Amino acid sequence: SQAVIVVLFLGAMYMRIIDDFNKKISVPIETRDEIISSVLGMSSVKDAADLMLSFVLLLMLIVWCISIMEVMAGEKLQVLKLKATGSPPDLSQLPGQRWHLFLSHIWATGQDQVAVVKRSLQRLIPEMKVFLDV
Repeated sequence: SQAVIVVLFLGAMYMRIIDDFNKKISVPIETRDEIISSVLGMSSVKDAADLMLSFVLLLMLIVWCISIMEVMAGEKLQVLKLKATGSPPDLSQLPGQRWHLFLSHIWATGQDQVAVVKRSLQRLIPEMKVFLDV
């Protein structure tokens, strides 16, 4: 999204420069277009807008492709399964229990590491309810 903002900003500046050139140069239109084109590479605001739109659409296509690849990679995540049955473990709880696991850590140093352990466990066993002592 930041790349799109940069492209839009640069495109708007480029269109403004072309428009200012068109207003400030008082020569015949053909000569003016040649001068602007030789300096900026294009002679009309429409050309600049088309180029900017093309870049934005290209960036959106790239983001879409990356998103699709991430979704496909997410589907390949491994889930912990029992060797005997080939199915995920049944995580039953006794009445009154809210969590399957309680993770605690040393406040000064362990919070990041224990958070990684929690996320890893929940990826392997999505039904697991883990309490992280934060």
